[in-house]
Amino acid sequence: MSRDSYAYIRPILAKADALRFPDFVPLSAPPIPATLPNISTRTPTWLPAGWHHSTHIAPAAYPRISPVQDIPTVKFDGALDRESRQKILVDAQGKLMALREAELKKWPTTRDEVLWICMNRYVRRQRGGQGVTLFLAHANGFNKEIWEPMLKRLLSQDKTVSEIWVWEATNHGDSALLNAGKLNTMSHWHEHTRDLLNIIAHYLPANITVDLPLHLPGIFGPDRFTHGFSSRKLVMVGHSFGGCISTLAAILHPALFDALFLLDPVILEPKSTPRQANALNTLALGALGRRDVWKSRKEAGEQMRRNPFFQRWHPDVLDAYLTHGLYDTADGQVTLKTPKLSEATAFSDTWTGGEETWVRLYRGELDERIETRWLVPGRGEVELGGPGQTHPRVWLRGEKNNSNVIMEGAGHLIPHEKPDDVADELAAFIERKYTYSKSKL
Repeated sequence: MSRDSYAYIRPILAKADALRFPDFVPLSAPPIPATLPNISTRTPTWLPAGWHHSTHIAPAAYPRISPVQDIPTVKFDGALDRESRQKILVDAQGKLMALREAELKKWPTTRDEVLWICMNRYVRRQRGGQGVTLFLAHANGFNKEIWEPMLKRLLSQDKTVSEIWVWEATNHGDSALLNAGKLNTMSHWHEHTRDLLNIIAHYLPANITVDLPLHLPGIFGPDRFTHGFSSRKLVMVGHSFGGCISTLAAILHPALFDALFLLDPVILEPKSTPRQANALNTLALGALGRRDVWKSRKEAGEQMRRNPFFQRWHPDVLDAYLTHGLYDTADGQVTLKTPKLSEATAFSDTWTGGEETWVRLYRGELDERIETRWLVPGRGEVELGGPGQTHPRVWLRGEKNNSNVIMEGAGHLIPHEKPDDVADELAAFIERKYTYSKSKL
């Protein structure tokens, strides 16, 4: 497999050592309520022979560090013209940014509330014990099943991976349904990073086995943060938002991780000018204005297939989104599992994720042992942070144990548009990294 890549350059950031970011709030064991949430399970029809699928629930990080807020909602009167709608959206987005700015001045604070995270697991039946484990983290606004077209291809060819975990952040997909009524916060990226670390350090089973309960038991103590895993090699596969929090998690607690496979992560160079509460955040604005209710999945599918945004997607990925990213409402309609307000609040908080991760990679804070492989959009595509930003981003940590691939024909939503190509790249990466040492796994 031959792919183009960006040649090495050294990014430059003046006064990087002087930049400071919020401290990481330690994790504690949560109080477990008497009544636990439930969720239906399924067996994917595409799952290859020899693989088992299961769904699991575990508590999110505790305590929470995003205080409850009066988050502005967006409602349109059907008679409003386009200009009036845009004014409502801009006003709501401005309120979100003002809330974010006010909160950051006193953040973090803590609150005692238990939230939940839902995950899918795919495990090889004939290979228990030790092996390579993948942990997949989605982009902002999307659900865990969005990965399944890529996984279908990967599992049909890979012989090294023993287990795959695919999570949903607390305010996304089935996790958002489990946490309904508890999501009126600005949801910092530090919070999601804590959630990710909490699941990996405290709820990922010690050994790879086929049968696990719906509710994963907690394993609390300092050992994993210090020594990592004795019976698995953990490779994070993170897209966009998921790639950023995966990288920040690995910087904070490197013993847990063996490699980072990053699909255009939202890792952004710090702005040279101060943030402004009234600045226009086009991504948050777009999330607030997106349609989120349809009469049926059929209507939703027809509307999305007419939308240029979705027309670039692989058909199987869009089908997975329509099937698993929507749910039936009490009035007989369908709506998004991931609330558009949750998507908008995430877009308003790249500072506690994207910018911090950029600086910490630049300062060399990621353990050199952890290999990084970047998959980035093709040349000429829209780039995160603006034109010319992708090239220096992939070399933030330098040359050692670091490489990149330019995915020609793909934009930022690489796994949505090119799931087969992503699977092939991931399979090649895993085979190159781990096949030679199978006897040691």
